[in-house]
Amino acid sequence: MFYKIIERKRDEWLNSPCCVVSDLISYIERQHRMRDAQIESIKTYLFLKIECKNQPLWELFASGKFNSTNVDDLEVNRATREILEANPAALALWEYASISDENGNVNSSKIVAAIKKAPDSIDYTGVIKELFFNVTYPDYLFSIPMGAGKTYLMAALIYLNLYFALAEPDNPIFAHNFILFVPSGLKSSIVPSLRDIQNFNPLWILPDPVASNLKSLIQYEWLQESSSASKSNIVKNPNARKISMHTANPNLMGLVAVTNAEKVILDRVDNNFSIDESLLKSLPEDERKEYEATRQANELREQIGKIPGLCVLIDEVHHASDDQKLRKVVNKWTEQSNFNSVLGFSGTPNMDPASRIKITDELSVKCTQYANVVTYYPLINGIGNFLKIPTVRHANLDSTEIISRGLREFFDKYAETVYSNGTSAKVAIYAPKIKDLEEDIYPTACAICAELGINPTESILKYHKGNSDYQIDEDAQFEFSTLDSPTSKKRIILLVGIGREGWNCKSLTGVILSQRNSCPQNMVLQISCRCLREVDNARKETALIWLNKFNADKLNQQLQEQQYTTITEFGGKKLDDLVTLNRYSRMERLKLPPIDYYQININYNTIETAQITDIGDYLRTYQPPVSDTTVIYTQGFDPADTASESAVGYDYAESANYRLWLDSIVKESLGLLDIETLTRYEAELKRIFNKIIVVNDEVAVYSSDIDQSKVRSDIRNCFATRRRFNISEELMPEKASLLKVNALKSPIEVSKSAIYSPSQKKVAEIINQDSNPVETISEEVRRYLIEHGSPLPDVEKSVNDRTYHYLPYHLDSSLEDDYLNSIIGYLKSKESVEFYFNGDDTLTDFCIRCYTKRGKVWKLDGNYYPDFLMLTRNSDNTINKVIIIETKGEGFAGKFVPRKQFMEESFIKLNNDKIGYPRFDFLYIEDTLTKEERLQKTINKINTFLLNE
Repeated sequence: MFYKIIERKRDEWLNSPCCVVSDLISYIERQHRMRDAQIESIKTYLFLKIECKNQPLWELFASGKFNSTNVDDLEVNRATREILEANPAALALWEYASISDENGNVNSSKIVAAIKKAPDSIDYTGVIKELFFNVTYPDYLFSIPMGAGKTYLMAALIYLNLYFALAEPDNPIFAHNFILFVPSGLKSSIVPSLRDIQNFNPLWILPDPVASNLKSLIQYEWLQESSSASKSNIVKNPNARKISMHTANPNLMGLVAVTNAEKVILDRVDNNFSIDESLLKSLPEDERKEYEATRQANELREQIGKIPGLCVLIDEVHHASDDQKLRKVVNKWTEQSNFNSVLGFSGTPNMDPASRIKITDELSVKCTQYANVVTYYPLINGIGNFLKIPTVRHANLDSTEIISRGLREFFDKYAETVYSNGTSAKVAIYAPKIKDLEEDIYPTACAICAELGINPTESILKYHKGNSDYQIDEDAQFEFSTLDSPTSKKRIILLVGIGREGWNCKSLTGVILSQRNSCPQNMVLQISCRCLREVDNARKETALIWLNKFNADKLNQQLQEQQYTTITEFGGKKLDDLVTLNRYSRMERLKLPPIDYYQININYNTIETAQITDIGDYLRTYQPPVSDTTVIYTQGFDPADTASESAVGYDYAESANYRLWLDSIVKESLGLLDIETLTRYEAELKRIFNKIIVVNDEVAVYSSDIDQSKVRSDIRNCFATRRRFNISEELMPEKASLLKVNALKSPIEVSKSAIYSPSQKKVAEIINQDSNPVETISEEVRRYLIEHGSPLPDVEKSVNDRTYHYLPYHLDSSLEDDYLNSIIGYLKSKESVEFYFNGDDTLTDFCIRCYTKRGKVWKLDGNYYPDFLMLTRNSDNTINKVIIIETKGEGFAGKFVPRKQFMEESFIKLNNDKIGYPRFDFLYIEDTLTKEERLQKTINKINTFLLNE
């Protein structure tokens, strides 16, 4: 439950003026490429990275970083109150224990009671450390369900780290390099799917040219070699050799290595031994293989430990947590001064088995969820969002009957289903053993196919590892790997021990678990969800899950324990909240002209001057700098027995090569320098190269006496230019329509919970009135009716023609809805005033470029779309005066402060001065005012500005 406390503080930070990533988050949201589960994780990660300085979770909680409880509001005795006020760790434990879980229950009433009863008896910091497994480094777990896009989330976090690391290379909170682990036993299914990480487009989270520069910086290494490299004088493990080639560069940045945990954790993880090669041949074959595997793992671990600024990412981390060997290896790496963090990813946030944490001598509590979960996105929220909508069937029938019913219903629903990518809908049947598959399930599936007129040879795929009785078909692996392609004709997939976590087959639309042991009992939920990945649009896609009674009970249990929902809700979720709306433009009827105004435009004229006027002369006279001297102390048990020696520079193991040296200079320039420019100074650069190397036995190596990194940096800098900016401000005329041409589509499907005004009934009435106008009455008739107390014709028609330029408006909040309706009601008596909604940025052209001025420099604050516009017109139908209106909830007010200042202090004044009269004014409405106060504030502005009363 700690994640709830973190998210509360995260949201406060995101909405505060001091948040430095507001523009970045806004950019990501505007791209509409990352799912909401991914964006929520990114928000939390940036909060922990930047605002919380990448600190371990236990330190953050124990220091009170996330505390928000007012102790004065608690019903506790004096002793407890004093402890909670004086000890931030105590208050943090109180908040953790008293927060409500997803079912509305107090997280741990026993801890609350213990704090009340004997507050002095608890080691609060010790308990918090124990909750976080006594981990002393940043270790964050992101719990998002299958199909939410964990692989792309990993890529996004990698790119964001590198983005900040390039801006602040010496800031240790940002990682420079990354290694991604798949837990042991899952490599066959997950490692291939992780290759999709290379397809992530950084433009989804960062603009160019930053995105392109980062993409060119990243280097992927797939550590999947199994044989030793021959005659290698560095390491014999080819995977370790790959890493060693990177770590030879002390400024390494952008390495992303992917492997499975078995490469670094073996049974003999603590062994660090060597055997004379001549004795190795005398060992039995099994021992020789064990020795070789252990040696290779030791080599790889050692090389990974040298990676600077390392961030370890672990997929399906709930498996890795069970494997203490991986945690032991990671803990060893964290002893490095430049280790960065561990990030875990899992759709299963619960521990199995649960752990017990000692609170007092008399009290221990059971913890079922990993404490280091920083983002939790429920599975049920993904259904209809990015997961297909499942129907779950279960019955107390034998296996054959469940398979028969499941296949018949599947083909009844999906026989003709072909998705937009050309793939056909498929169903997977899981078997406990190969014998069950071959002798029971396969014949049943064949019989159903024959009954339905389907060719079983063409439509059924059997895939397992084979045994002495049943061999796997030669083409089975290929057929399995190409299931999600238009060429695959397979519709029924029979599996044993395959297709569990990590199987990414979007066209899989059904799952059948017909036997008690069809899959491991703790994986019924994961395997049932294999068929839920969306293909095109999860809102319109469904899936079918058939279970026997045993598996249905297990699914229900796991849904309750892990996802706080039930099989009824999971299998019965209906998107019946969708309604169809008709939309209409009324621009032609209202003859609403575009608004003329001036945008502030900031011009940055770059003035470049050469940093080095004569590059050739600089290179000819350049003297490579000597490395800093490091003193190494040797201390014996006798304090007087101390010695020291100097260790100079860095020991480069690989040989020096002139062309590779030039390539390194180009690469480290991040695209600002090319090889053609360097080679214009071939003679000068070769002279420098010869000064920084030494030749031993005809082999050139880099001199350890020279600061090699500084040499490359000096060479890059001599080609650089100094840039300064000449900043000028200008007002650019702009003309904006309140409704983009052809932007309004009709009809549309929207959620019932969305706010649209007016109602569809009212929309129909207005459109009907537009088509059948009522004759207007003269002023004499109007006066006569008033004098004789007779009702006037419906004045709603005139109000509609001054308030709805299209129908209906899509509003963002109840505040906007209340404000709209209250103003429309008032304007029935103000016939010259018009009032229009402008808050839908997909439909309006009227936006204002906002800037924040810092000293003499303007910083772009993005495009601002005001919520409402109130205006009057001239006799020639042109716009006379405009009030720009913004409505804001109190929770979002802080973030809007810079734009409010810009509107009031810059935009309004500059426009009015340029136009020559007070044409624009700005009105800010906050929900801290009552409904009556909001209306009165608006009336005052109408009278004083629009009507000059």
